[in-house]
Amino acid sequence: MESQEREIYWPSGKEVHLSGDKVVRCNYRRRKALKTPGTKVRGVSKKRKQQYELGAQDHLQKSRAGILYALEQTPCDSAVILGLGADTETYAAEVGERVNQMTCLEFDGKLGTHSFRQLPNAVREKSRIVIEDLSGVYHRVQKYCDETDDLPLSEFADGLLALLTEILALGFDMHQDPNLIHDGPADFVCSSCVLSQLELFPIHYMNVALQAKIDPDGVTPEEAEKIEAIHSAQDLLRHRIQIAHLKLLHRLTHSKSRIYFAFTPYSSETSTHSGQIRREMIPMLGEADRFRVLGTLATQFKPLAKSSWEWVEDIPTNGDPILSFHVQSQILRHRAGIREKLEGWYFRKRLKMEPW
Repeated sequence: MESQEREIYWPSGKEVHLSGDKVVRCNYRRRKALKTPGTKVRGVSKKRKQQYELGAQDHLQKSRAGILYALEQTPCDSAVILGLGADTETYAAEVGERVNQMTCLEFDGKLGTHSFRQLPNAVREKSRIVIEDLSGVYHRVQKYCDETDDLPLSEFADGLLALLTEILALGFDMHQDPNLIHDGPADFVCSSCVLSQLELFPIHYMNVALQAKIDPDGVTPEEAEKIEAIHSAQDLLRHRIQIAHLKLLHRLTHSKSRIYFAFTPYSSETSTHSGQIRREMIPMLGEADRFRVLGTLATQFKPLAKSSWEWVEDIPTNGDPILSFHVQSQILRHRAGIREKLEGWYFRKRLKMEPW
């Protein structure tokens, strides 16, 4: 079935087109349920579907507006998109049309290759797809966990702690040389809703492997101490991964580049009980992580524009809560000149941020 085109008008008066398929791909939980337009699908009413689509459209069009606005701020010959994914929030085709060279990075090789092949031929000819672990540590964690699958808990925990210590010793330099990702600094870099997901894969992989080795009857005091040490190291690793991503943004760009950066610091679930509306906030970044991310942005980058909005991501069924994400986005550039650099230094001292 062909996707229907919806005409949407920006506050600037520019007419854009948003395909129904793009709205569908933006939903990660009920993707198939939305492919059939009309009345009820899996218990989802037409009204609820329309509410979701409006929420998704608002998120997508605001993401598009920010990306295109950033591209308009400076002459752009080259671009890098971090986390191509299903190409719902990155608008790679439109970015590629405006530059002469584009590099797309994606962790999921199958998904990234599929999205890259969907780009227009003219864009693909001047672009390339790089399958890269954006966390910088996932493949090392995966390799260790797979190779030590037969070890008992105590030995596995010792090895995992040694690996985490080795990774943390890298500081914020977990990524390969940016020149291997893109030939020289790019004029535009896009990181749209990537940061909040970076630590999920390596830490989840560790915890699944760890949980599989725990005896149902419990653990010894020594094993419990090692597990606690692993969780403490994971908290530090989470921080390092997030700041390393911001450092990668800095290393991939030059003083006149523009960066579109968006992340989801928290989500919320809205439900109705006995006629009363209840809303529960769910942090996607801990309070300390959120403070460090925003503090690092303030010390290293100059914000040119900011925006925030709520994205209704899931369709509730059978009275389930409505899941939504709270998105914060910024258009950034390097701090340039003595005054701006002193301002960044002042922020770092005041916020007690460690230098990278």
